[in-house]
Amino acid sequence: MADRPLLSESSPETRYLFSLTAVLVCSVAWLSIVAYNGTALEIGKVDWLDVLGESALAFYSLVLLALIAVPPLPDSLRTLIFVGLSMLFIGAITDVADEFVSVQLTFITAVENLGKSMGVLVACFGLYRLIFQIHSSEKSARELRVVADFDDLTGLGNRRSFNQAVRAAIESSGQGQPAAALALLDVDNFKVLNDAFGHLEGDKVLRVLSRMLSSMLREKDTAFRYGGEEFGILFHNCNLEEARLAAERIRVAFAEMRIYSDDGVEFCCTLSAGVAIVRPGDSFGTLLKRADEALYQAKHDGRNRVEVASPRLAVLSTAI
Repeated sequence: MADRPLLSESSPETRYLFSLTAVLVCSVAWLSIVAYNGTALEIGKVDWLDVLGESALAFYSLVLLALIAVPPLPDSLRTLIFVGLSMLFIGAITDVADEFVSVQLTFITAVENLGKSMGVLVACFGLYRLIFQIHSSEKSARELRVVADFDDLTGLGNRRSFNQAVRAAIESSGQGQPAAALALLDVDNFKVLNDAFGHLEGDKVLRVLSRMLSSMLREKDTAFRYGGEEFGILFHNCNLEEARLAAERIRVAFAEMRIYSDDGVEFCCTLSAGVAIVRPGDSFGTLLKRADEALYQAKHDGRNRVEVASPRLAVLSTAI
């Protein structure tokens, strides 16, 4: 013969039924006491303000008892809250019944005092555990979003968030919003730098560039590292020339910056950039292709320069 499942192992519907049954038993017991003590219904012997307050407390506990069966709470936490609310309900409903009892019973007084005090403590502890768990879950979710959407090395948005932001900008432009522009940046001769100074120095260059982008861009603009030494900038509410000038300022500032290796060796880097404006009917692929073609043209024309996408720009098959 199989063992019967514990209450904590039962379905939410079973626990709800158990809660409701307990509430009904307490309610029937209270009504029985009232019916047995008929003379207790005299107006002069009943503190109706106390009855109203305790009834409200009992009703509130009953509502919470019903609600804890709905959300996906851990069984241990659900049981803890259930016990606390049940004790609180029993204490409150016993206090109401005590107002209609003509004889003062020590047992009833003890039940109502102990039930309410212990019920409040247990229920509050359970609710504290619940709030702590919700906070921990939200914190974990935020940390997962950071891991999913941001580059660990630079702190900028990664390829995933880059794709999402560009698609959203294209969709907004198609709905009559102000124009947006995309700039693709690539550190020149980055492989040579890595071979000469090592990958740690290469990482330092990428962090320097990411900090520069964050400090030089407007609040409405966003920078991303979408792969290796490749960066993307999404300019909002600007035309092609404004985006080109912004990319040019970044190019000049990066070329003028001096970087020092851990051995004290001074070196500098340059970057090339391609800029394209969001056009009507653009897709993610067409916009990215035009910006990438402009970037390739900048590389092809000698690096350390900014090019804008042009209808006459040749599509070159390989990147430098």
